Amino acid sequence: MSTLDKTSSLGEIPSSSPSNKNSIAAKVDLKRELFGGFWGELFDSMPEGVYVANLVGESLYINKKFHELWKTPVDMQGGDELWAIILDKVENPSQFQTRIAEILSDINCESQDTIQLKSHKIYHRSTKPLVIDGKNVGRLWTFRDITKEYQTEQALRDSEKNYKQLYDRAEKTNQKLNLIDKIRNSANDNSELPILIENLIEGLAETFGYDLLGFYTYKNKILNLVHVIGYDYNIMPQLTLEQGIVGRTAKQQKPIFVENVSKDPAYITSSDNVVSEIAVPVFDRNNLFGILNIESEFKKLTKSDFHFISALCEQVSGIISRVSLYTEVKTQEQQLQRVFDFSPIGVIICALDGTFIDTNPAFQKTIGYTNDELREMKFKDITHPEEVENNLSWTRRLVEGEISEYSFEKRYIHKNGSFINAYLKVSIMPTRTSEPDQLIAQVLDFTNLKKAESALMEHQKLESIGVLAGGIAHDFNNLLVAMKAQSSLALLKLPPNSPAHQHIEKANHAADSAAQLTSQLLAYSGQGQFKIEQTDLNDEVEQNSQLLTVAIPKNVEISSHLEEDLPKIMVDQSQLQQILMNLIINGAEAMNGNAGHITITTTQTLLDSDTLNSACFILTPPAPGSFVEISIADDGMGMSTETLAKIFDPFFTTKFTGRGLGLAAVLGIVRSHNGGLIVDSKHGQGTKFSIFFPVAANQSEASKVEKTVAMQNQDTPETGHTVFDQASAILLIDDDKLVREAMTDLFELEDIPLLCAADGKAGIEVFKKHASQISLILLDLSMPGISSEDTFTELRRLESNVPIVLCSGYSESKVNKFFADKDHSGFVAKPFNIKDLIQKINEII
Repeated sequence: MSTLDKTSSLGEIPSSSPSNKNSIAAKVDLKRELFGGFWGELFDSMPEGVYVANLVGESLYINKKFHELWKTPVDMQGGDELWAIILDKVENPSQFQTRIAEILSDINCESQDTIQLKSHKIYHRSTKPLVIDGKNVGRLWTFRDITKEYQTEQALRDSEKNYKQLYDRAEKTNQKLNLIDKIRNSANDNSELPILIENLIEGLAETFGYDLLGFYTYKNKILNLVHVIGYDYNIMPQLTLEQGIVGRTAKQQKPIFVENVSKDPAYITSSDNVVSEIAVPVFDRNNLFGILNIESEFKKLTKSDFHFISALCEQVSGIISRVSLYTEVKTQEQQLQRVFDFSPIGVIICALDGTFIDTNPAFQKTIGYTNDELREMKFKDITHPEEVENNLSWTRRLVEGEISEYSFEKRYIHKNGSFINAYLKVSIMPTRTSEPDQLIAQVLDFTNLKKAESALMEHQKLESIGVLAGGIAHDFNNLLVAMKAQSSLALLKLPPNSPAHQHIEKANHAADSAAQLTSQLLAYSGQGQFKIEQTDLNDEVEQNSQLLTVAIPKNVEISSHLEEDLPKIMVDQSQLQQILMNLIINGAEAMNGNAGHITITTTQTLLDSDTLNSACFILTPPAPGSFVEISIADDGMGMSTETLAKIFDPFFTTKFTGRGLGLAAVLGIVRSHNGGLIVDSKHGQGTKFSIFFPVAANQSEASKVEKTVAMQNQDTPETGHTVFDQASAILLIDDDKLVREAMTDLFELEDIPLLCAADGKAGIEVFKKHASQISLILLDLSMPGISSEDTFTELRRLESNVPIVLCSGYSESKVNKFFADKDHSGFVAKPFNIKDLIQKINEII
């Protein structure tokens, strides 16, 4: 077997060894690394034919120019058939084979020589080791058709018939090749076009003695001078396509040689001594890049110079195309790196086994680890334990090619131990090196969004239950009005010694207890009856300490840590007392009969937006600001997550007795005071309630600023009828029939004329007919049909002076929300005592 047969001419060895599969895999990786994407475009753009083989002699790459030079089929990528075609074309096949064998025997060999073809063409052959990251991975061969250059040399030889001239021409060609190599090496070292142009100009001046050189770059139909040598006088720094020989060259996009500039009208005089000028275009991937301009003083430039510079610029164009392409790719990579670094979405690059390779700042901020810390970890190390197996399963399917990408929601573990909710999207990212492919993931942190969503759902649930509770309380209050009124009538009509007297009294007390239940429901819905005043929280805790101590078992101790000089808060003191009582009793009951300890702590704190967003509020204050915090902590049995999620639901209780409205009422009271609430509890580790009340706006007032929200009960006469003008009547507008009937009976007993209407429309009609007899109107706030506000407005339009008293089971704060700018005469809360109501009417009339 010949040397060519063994080496397949350029080192391609057909492999049948057991390592063939590994060799094929390595070949595929190396081929993808070198000739995919950017590098493939780069090699295809080269003016030389390129053939690349790896260390075991397998063909890796053949560019289009190679097939064009050797006239081989484009789909023929190596093998004996390819090299048989090539050997058939060379003039001396044995010499061709021998030289290749010599080169392949030295792995570090670098060589340049020429090949004579049977077709009389001359090819320049060059080879060097293919080195990547300091490692020899193969061999690179290039072939260039230099027939034209040789023909030029022959033409000079024939015309000049002088060996010295022939020698100079060969030397000049060699110098040109050296200059091309210098420029090419410069491009490899710097990859910056300005430096490449500077080396071209200076190399021409230094190597070939040209004394006046300039290079113009072309952009937007303007030529700008970027580098000159030899001019000791000013030349035009900018030219249009209509100016001078340079402009004409750019316009025609072909080389121009003017042997005698004095005879060319387009010549722009730069010096009286200039004789000749050569202007040659340089291209960047078929687009005009610039013009190389050479002028000569005192002696003429020759056609030999013209051909030489033209051929040189063809080579330079190829180099510029390569550098320009590389620069664009580098710029794109820099832009991608900036996108990676400044993206608000986390980006992760992992090895296929899940080891972190690189992460962007957004992900590092999300997870709390630095890039260096993450590189020592795998993604499963920071994945919630419940989701590790699912995540690994998806990754295995991706790596094995079952799917092209996957995405789902997952939880990461922050460096501080907290959980991060994130949306993850993962795919395979091919690499440009011989390394395996990598995983690339995008991570969108929506932890705050998840918290906001949970808070919104909780708020909507509380709002819905609050509306339901408020509606029930309102309707129940109407029933209680009728019950209390009818029982009061029965008591008044029965003799004192009647055996039914005590039973009706008990029914009356039951109605009072029911009224307390409705009060709790209204408190939960945030519509309770409050008396808001400026209050010192520490004073309230100290004043209620005795009451709180009595309410709990003796084996449970209470201690307090109260911060001095707390600012005052705006709060209903009775409702604050209810909060304290409910939470203290809950804490004591959490001891399960065992000895325990409850701690009350007060402090001032500032809640900003970040804190409100990050803290685990059960109820979040509506606005950031300065707050007074009171926390009540016990060392009882604590609560499970499931129980904690339900403790504020109305009628939910873990006790054997009770209605389950205590904590629900606490939540409603805090919400109605624009406060916040956090509960921290773990099973077996106790519970801590933290409540935040906004600091009162005006702390300079010495006296308490009161805002009465509900009518306060006053002492009333126990016996006797009220003196009342029989000519005057009361108009009651209420949609509840039982209320109307009860009030009719009571007012009749009091000898007070009463007119009734079932809704706003009927009330307006009654008032129109009996306006002269009506001295006061009792208007219910919740009626079907015409709203209470519109009814009030119409009554005022009919008579501006008649007193109108508003009635409702809701708080006066809700009344004032709709009637703040209306002239009403007062408010009474349902269920009301008839004596109190009569006294209120007398006070107004």
